[in-house]
Amino acid sequence: MLKSLTLPELEAWCASEGEEAPANRALQLWRWMYADPPAGAWVRSLEETLGRQNGFSAKFVDKVGPRVSLNGGLQLSKVVRAADGTRKLVFTLTGGEAAGGSVETVLIPITRQQGLRDRLTICVSSQVGCAMNCQFCYTGRMGLLGNLTTAQIVEQVVEARRFLAQEGERTQLTNLVFMGMGEPLHNTEAVLAAAEVVSHYLGLHISHNKITISTVGLVPEMRSVIARSRVQMALSLHATTDEVRDWIVPVNRRYDLATLVAALEDLFPKPDPLNKRQQEEQQQQQEQQQEHRLGCSQVLAAQHERRHLLATPSSIEHHQEEQQQGQQQGQQQGQRTDNTEPSPQSEVRPGGMAAGTASSAEAAPIPGYPGTQGEGEMKSLVGVSELVATSGRWLPPLGSTSQLLAAAGAADVNGGQQVDSCTGGTIHGSSSSSSHERASGTHGPTAGATARHGSNSSSNSSSSSSSPGCTSTSSSSSGSSSSGSSSSGSSSSGSSSGRSLLVEYTMLHGINDTLDDAHRLVDMLARVNCKINLIVFNPHVGTRFQPSTDEAVTAFRSVVVQRGLVCTVRDSRGDDEMAACGQLGNVGLAFRPSPILEAPERFRRFLLPAVAGPTSTSSKTKVA
Repeated sequence: MLKSLTLPELEAWCASEGEEAPANRALQLWRWMYADPPAGAWVRSLEETLGRQNGFSAKFVDKVGPRVSLNGGLQLSKVVRAADGTRKLVFTLTGGEAAGGSVETVLIPITRQQGLRDRLTICVSSQVGCAMNCQFCYTGRMGLLGNLTTAQIVEQVVEARRFLAQEGERTQLTNLVFMGMGEPLHNTEAVLAAAEVVSHYLGLHISHNKITISTVGLVPEMRSVIARSRVQMALSLHATTDEVRDWIVPVNRRYDLATLVAALEDLFPKPDPLNKRQQEEQQQQQEQQQEHRLGCSQVLAAQHERRHLLATPSSIEHHQEEQQQGQQQGQQQGQRTDNTEPSPQSEVRPGGMAAGTASSAEAAPIPGYPGTQGEGEMKSLVGVSELVATSGRWLPPLGSTSQLLAAAGAADVNGGQQVDSCTGGTIHGSSSSSSHERASGTHGPTAGATARHGSNSSSNSSSSSSSPGCTSTSSSSSGSSSSGSSSSGSSSSGSSSGRSLLVEYTMLHGINDTLDDAHRLVDMLARVNCKINLIVFNPHVGTRFQPSTDEAVTAFRSVVVQRGLVCTVRDSRGDDEMAACGQLGNVGLAFRPSPILEAPERFRRFLLPAVAGPTSTSSKTKVA
């Protein structure tokens, strides 16, 4: 199945098939599978391209057609539309571990205020069911029926593109989140390959900054993803104590909160403000020094060019010969143009220079040529400038090398303003306060320019942060932020690229929504570069949990925000059609649904009465 291959793997496959130009053939296949029309058409088979421009030849189709498939391993069987515009696509699997089963993908439109582009997020599934058995999640009730292949994950995006084109939808897919059915890091290899395929600029072109992988906290797999991929990460935390998390997120029994938080501090360290400020100042100084070097090299290059073009000995000798010839011709004719004695200003001296009152116009050896001596350097340069002026061509006056360097550096620091040559001297090591201000980037126009340059360099990985999409209409983002743009010294690629973590926290009435929970959450994440996204619980048939009240959510968020963390509340989208977060799946497909775990004694009063179904192996669940 070709949609299971990344572009390099597809090229290797073409080479194994004996293609003369495997790279070209691979790109042709890639464009037809993933590119938007007219470059591509999201084709389901090679035969669809026959007779079309840039299509495949019949010979190639006959050669590989019987052995390859482009259909992705699933088919769109149903579309469910919610009142808020959310659409749930239900797919039937035609192959793989869970052939015959179904998975669900959700399209969440987000209409933004005027002047901002609307967003369309796709929430894809990575498994049929889920083995994590989170007690409040409908998908978790199914248990795990099978992993999806890379092709089946990618095909969800391709089918969504086809569907949107048929619907006449003008808003393009802007964000992709692995927050559908399944635990993505329980199927890591297929998920990472799918993310690479989807983010390729010649195909589905969803930026890696706009792709978010959510996990319940599989620590080794989190480290692997951060080291191998540039996608964004989200963590389904949902509790602030091991007692509660052992119950509602059972994977906590393998990786408890202490282990998980230690990994988060390593992978997503919060930059120290003091160190960050020092790093920014050092970066500004380095940039200024680089600008100085570039400015000085340009001045020296111009000086060198002018010396060769206008101040070479041959050019001066030629000018002197012309002057002498003119004098001789005038003497032979015995005539002068004004019939008067020549004035001092018009007298031409043997050196070829117009005589003036200033003695600095005396001809002297040219710098860079034999005979040049220290103090004569400036005189000769002034003489060359006057020579050029008398010939009708103007050039800036030349100075000594040290003065040029000082002037170039001072002009660069002062945004091009003139600097007194008497205070120039050298670029570095000035002891004056004004020089210190210029060097530190806190004075003059260059300070602002340097700050802008620095912010641009640090925002390469953060300028387009991804917003989890089954997500909120607010600007909650799991992408990188400016607050985490630099964390040098960490060994992980995630921290070096400045990624921040999105912490998802489902609000369950009486279970994890107290003010004590809010304070514990802030304390727990004090050294983690993160944002918190509160999720109002979306009920489903058979659940025993209740959503927190609006007052509880507001109070919880207020504590988090007042203590300095970014915190948003996710809107429920598509909950009227079981398309919201935690509502995907079909428990009826499960041949052995996951067990309902017994709640700690002190939380039972907040639960709804139990329904008939599987129970914990330790004891029967009692009615609250």
